[in-house]
Amino acid sequence: MARSERKERLIEQMLSEKLGGKSPPDLSSRILQSLDQPAGRVLAARPLHAGARPASWRSVAASVALVGAVGIAAAVFLLNMPRNGTTPVADSNRSTKPALPDQSDPKPVPQKPEPEMRAPEQQPEPDAPIPEMPKPVPEPQPKPEPEPEPAPAPQPGPEKPREDVENPPEPKPERPPTEAPVEPSKAVVVAQMLQMTDGAKLAFKRNEADRWEEWTAETQVESGMFLRARKPVALSAGGNARVYFNGELRFTGDESALSIELFTEAVYVEAYAPERTFTVSRGDASFNFREAEVVAEKSGLKLNVTCLGGEVSSGGVALAAGWSASLSEKGFAKPKEEGDKLRAHTLVIAVDTIFRLVRDELDDERGDGRIYLGVAENGIVTGTGKQCFGVTLTEPYSVRDNAYVRVRMRVRGSQGVSIGVKGDEAADWQYFQHHTNHILNDKWITLKVPLHDLKVEGKADKAKPLATGQAFTAFQVVLWDEKATIEIDWIEFGIDPKWGE
Repeated sequence: MARSERKERLIEQMLSEKLGGKSPPDLSSRILQSLDQPAGRVLAARPLHAGARPASWRSVAASVALVGAVGIAAAVFLLNMPRNGTTPVADSNRSTKPALPDQSDPKPVPQKPEPEMRAPEQQPEPDAPIPEMPKPVPEPQPKPEPEPEPAPAPQPGPEKPREDVENPPEPKPERPPTEAPVEPSKAVVVAQMLQMTDGAKLAFKRNEADRWEEWTAETQVESGMFLRARKPVALSAGGNARVYFNGELRFTGDESALSIELFTEAVYVEAYAPERTFTVSRGDASFNFREAEVVAEKSGLKLNVTCLGGEVSSGGVALAAGWSASLSEKGFAKPKEEGDKLRAHTLVIAVDTIFRLVRDELDDERGDGRIYLGVAENGIVTGTGKQCFGVTLTEPYSVRDNAYVRVRMRVRGSQGVSIGVKGDEAADWQYFQHHTNHILNDKWITLKVPLHDLKVEGKADKAKPLATGQAFTAFQVVLWDEKATIEIDWIEFGIDPKWGE
């Protein structure tokens, strides 16, 4: 019989004895006889001496060893077996890990086998061979399941441009909220200085609580500014608008609107600029206009208002040119017609004399026949055709530096208009004129032309302009179409003052 077969038979016998409860055969007498007799002789079994242990300890030891081997093999099998019927999971590092145990049905954890028990030592008989203990056969291990293929490595993204990698943008340091810069609001300029009366003192302050400062050539009239003048001062308020005043007032507004609050004395506004709305007030009394010429004077808590041209209104009630009225928070009182006293106010007289203005209102009530082209009615002269308007001045006017002529007019049906002046007898009645193309039709406009831009008519002196010191006695307007018409409100000759000259 082969050795391996004997081992298997021995193991089956030991398992049947240990697990099946089968009693092993008593071979002790046969073993002892074989030890005591020479080969080939079979001796009868000798009785054991009193107190001696039975000779079956070797079978017990073998059974214990076999049980221990079976326990070790079972523990190894259980440890390698997948739990809960799940397969190992591959992580990102391509390693296989067992799934976590199911907490709902915990399985007993195999305990570490106890060390092999040995029977009490007993000296064998002399020359008695010790039978070789069979080695436990390891249980076949389950084949490991094939590892899942590793996930494909992520493809690298497109490389950044070289300049972006080498020169990354530097992050801008953020300011704490408490250090955020506050940009100062820009001042809104609402008027410019033109000229002050000789000996006038002008002061300003930007806020009511500030101290008064002396006016300088670099100062501009800003929105919210207070001004104080002891003699009349002339300001340019944009376009053809001018503001003359003495006393104290305040300006507020922007390019589309200008408000003037009067505290003392008077203000004279000449505004023929339809792009801007004007308001003059004192306390709760106020009036407004777009195209008008008006003077307002302080009178207690009220204003005395005189309309010199155009029309002003307060609370939906209008005050027409040539009329004056007292104004309170309740509106205009009963108006009064001024007639020849229209420009009799002291501030208007100062403007007409100190600022060297010559204003011709073309009033037909004088009846002196100065208008020789056109028809005058209610202070408006109407003319038709090319030779539409002509007037003889009340006195000759001598040309000065920075002199100008202004005409308030309304044209219909003409692309352009020409204005001219006639020299006196000493100048051989020369005629100087200026041509304006693309004139605005059907709206009241104020045309302003420097007198030095008027040039003499004639072949010999065609390029000769009107010079300083030359005098003229008449003014004319010519349209460019025979069917065109014109309306003229007034004519003004004056000096265009420049601050600092």
